[in-house]
Amino acid sequence: MNRRSFLTHSAAAVAASTIASGLRAQQPAATPPTPRPLPLPANGLEHVEIWRQPGHYGGWPANHGMWIWRNEIAVGFSDGHLKVGDPDRHPVDRTKPERHLLARSANGGRDWAIEIHQDLVPPPQPGHMSGVPTEKDGRMPVPLTEALDFSAAGFAMTLRMADKDTGPSWFCASANRGRTWMGPWALPAFGTPGITARTDYFVMDARHLVAIVTAAKPNGKEGRPLAIETRDGGLTWSMLGWIGPETAGWRIMPTTVKLADGRFYSVIRTREGERHSLEAFTRRAMAVAHGRRRARRSPTRDVATLVRCWRWPTGVSRSSTANARPLTGCTPS
Repeated sequence: MNRRSFLTHSAAAVAASTIASGLRAQQPAATPPTPRPLPLPANGLEHVEIWRQPGHYGGWPANHGMWIWRNEIAVGFSDGHLKVGDPDRHPVDRTKPERHLLARSANGGRDWAIEIHQDLVPPPQPGHMSGVPTEKDGRMPVPLTEALDFSAAGFAMTLRMADKDTGPSWFCASANRGRTWMGPWALPAFGTPGITARTDYFVMDARHLVAIVTAAKPNGKEGRPLAIETRDGGLTWSMLGWIGPETAGWRIMPTTVKLADGRFYSVIRTREGERHSLEAFTRRAMAVAHGRRRARRSPTRDVATLVRCWRWPTGVSRSSTANARPLTGCTPS
């Protein structure tokens, strides 16, 4: 299994709902998607298309972020130029710049409009995101000098990265449901060769926020996930601890939910040699439980229930149930 095939369903999920006709004047003309039947799953959920452009490639919404306020939903994604022919890579043209767009629905996901936000254009250096050129006129990240209010009713944050191995990473924030954005502000490297952040965070109170990111290993390659936090509205950040030990392969792209009992449950994409899998980790208040479970690799391969326990620097380890079912998805803060 290669990188592209592992993410096929994630990339396809961005191509969803007919674009609403009332796009703002500064937004690009969009070609309505060609109507086509979409499967109706057994649970009765309806599939809709958010965006479709002939000759373009849309992807990576989990990197950008998704935010929900009752019936209002905003989700970011990349609009690149389609280029096929390499079965081991995403079919995006790495010689042409991609745009970073925001899709918004005001009725729970049935209808969508596409927005362009100049404040979300990536920094001019290094000028690419994992090898895909970015738009011009972005701003370089600077230190945050005024504390953010994470408890604001319309608060949203996006954490982004440049290179997939060493970053660097930055974050932007909005106080009005993503209609305008502030930033970018630099994230520290926490003593590593670089941080590769995606939007995976939890608001704890007005000044306290926990984020799950990935760091480059000492050899400068991806990656090892870790938890970080700020307790002063983003002015300073500290490391909570590593999620699992360093491996010869990589652990990347954490996706985390907060369970009803207060635990954090994070699913990590993992590669060891040619084996790809998902690993699940949980964390309690001050004690950390790292219960690892292999994901199903193919319909003919049983799920392994190997469980290993690890410590974070200040925590005590506790084994999780080997047969617990992993959770997937993303919970808005």
